[in-house]
Amino acid sequence: MKLLKYLFVIIIVPNILIGQKSWTLQQCVDRALEMNISIKQSKLNYAGSEIEKQGAIGNFLPNINIGSSHSWNVGLNQNITTGLLENVTTQFSSMNLNMNINIYSGLQNVKRLHRANLSILASQYQLEDMSENVALLVANSYLQILFSKESLAVQELQLDITLKELKRIKELVDAGVVPKGDLYEIEANLASQEKNLVDAKNSYYLSKIALAQLLLIDDYENFEIANESYDIPISDVMNRTPQEIFSYAVSNKKEIKIFETNVEIAKKDLEISKALLKPSLSAFYSYSSRIGYSDRLVPTDEIGYAPIGVVEGTGERVIAPYTKMGIANPLSFSRQFDLNAGQNFGLSLSIPILNNLSRRSNVNQTKV
Repeated sequence: MKLLKYLFVIIIVPNILIGQKSWTLQQCVDRALEMNISIKQSKLNYAGSEIEKQGAIGNFLPNINIGSSHSWNVGLNQNITTGLLENVTTQFSSMNLNMNINIYSGLQNVKRLHRANLSILASQYQLEDMSENVALLVANSYLQILFSKESLAVQELQLDITLKELKRIKELVDAGVVPKGDLYEIEANLASQEKNLVDAKNSYYLSKIALAQLLLIDDYENFEIANESYDIPISDVMNRTPQEIFSYAVSNKKEIKIFETNVEIAKKDLEISKALLKPSLSAFYSYSSRIGYSDRLVPTDEIGYAPIGVVEGTGERVIAPYTKMGIANPLSFSRQFDLNAGQNFGLSLSIPILNNLSRRSNVNQTKV
């Protein structure tokens, strides 16, 4: 039984305390900035811009690839022992390293890096603008709750005054001091006040639901805001001229900065498209080697003699010495790798002349 009590305290009490929590304006703003879907999307866009910049930086680095292969060749091949063609299986391995680096391509890499930096700046402005809009929306909803709450209190006070007035008029009517029409008038006023009270309650509950939805809070019935006073800072905006206010807004408004940055991004896209019409120069280098696993013929220390012809007239055979060959295992892997190694390097120049008008069309499309 004690264990059940402890579990009740551990599970139920924290939920009750959460339901009874009164949210301050700062807590509401912090919650909205943390949970808002649009802000999360803006953060993802910013992270994507950072990744785009990493890719733009990577374009300055060379492309380096290492490859290898192992093959089996089955078919007619010469048997080095008998010299006859036989169905044998031979194996080979090959390794290669390839490197390519861009030297010049119309400064595309530089322009793409500049564009990536502009994209990061635009994403940052977008995130800041979204955060400001969400904070302003939360503040307006918070103030609407305060206004609805005060309006509800006024309607409750007005209803209480009307009830007291109804009681007083009823006593006067019963005493015959005032006509009964005054009672009907105050009763009609009471009905109107009751309707106003219901409207005020609905407005108060709807304003709480609206803010709870902004904060992604499901338990809006227990959602309450804190009753606290706020210091309103003194602004000198009224001391400024309209031109000063306009200039300040143009210089600091995030939406304007977003539009300006997007224009710069569009200009950079056009420069990148035009760079595709220019020649490109790159350097390449490759290193490769090949390994065989078949036995091999090698000279031995033995000397043999073989006829190479006959002496004209006498018919005597002419014999010449030769070095006898023997069968040996394949050379070691490292030895073959060094002996069969090869390198290839050079420059590659590409000049665009006619590419189905695709590059020119891309430039025109970017202009549009």
